Amino acid sequence: MLKSVQVVERSLEKLTKTVEKMEDLSEEEKEFALALVADFEAELDAQKAKIDSFTNETSQEEIRAAIKDLKELNQKVHKMQRRLVGLLVNAKLHVLVEKQAELHAGMQARIDALAGTGADVSGLVEILAEFDAKVTGLKQDYKIAQQKWMEAKDAVDFDQFNRELRDAQHEVRKDLQDIKKILRKFLAEYKEVKEDLSEGKNESENET
Repeated sequence: MLKSVQVVERSLEKLTKTVEKMEDLSEEEKEFALALVADFEAELDAQKAKIDSFTNETSQEEIRAAIKDLKELNQKVHKMQRRLVGLLVNAKLHVLVEKQAELHAGMQARIDALAGTGADVSGLVEILAEFDAKVTGLKQDYKIAQQKWMEAKDAVDFDQFNRELRDAQHEVRKDLQDIKKILRKFLAEYKEVKEDLSEGKNESENET
C-alpha cells in the first residue's frame, strides 16, 4: 500500500512541476491549475490518514478499498496531466490573441502615413474595420475556450470534455486563419495605394 501512495505522490510532483514550467500561462490560469493539484494533494492526505489508522484488525476488504481509492486518485491525476495539454494550447493561443492589438496599431500607422500624403485610404480603412470585427469575434471565441478549460475540475466525462475543448480551440484557430487572410488583403491594398501614389508623383514631375 505504501508503494501505491508513493506512486500518487510522484505523479502529483510531476504535475506541479509541469504547471510551474508553463511560461505562457497567465497568473490566473496557473493558480487555477495549481489549485486543482492542491485538491488532489488534500485527497491523498485524507487517504494516507485513513491508511495510517489501519491496525492488525483492519479487514482485507477495507485494505482493498483503500488501494482501489489510491488507484482511482492516480488515474484522476493522469487525466489532469492530459488536460494540461489543452491548457498549454490555450496559453499559446492567448499569446496570438494579444498580438492582434499590435497588428492593429501597425495597420493604423500605415493608413495614417498614406493619408498624410493625400492618398485615397478608404479601401484600407474598410479592411481595418473588417480586421477589428474579426478580432472581436476572436476574443469572444478565445474566452469560450478559456472558460471551457476552467470546467476541467468538474468534468465527469473526460473524452467529452476533451472534444468540447478541442472544438472551442478550433474556432480560435479558424479566426486566426481568417485574420491572416485579412492581413494579406490589407498588404495587397497598401502596396497598390503606394504604387498609385508613386505613379501620380511621377506624372506630376513629368508635367513640370
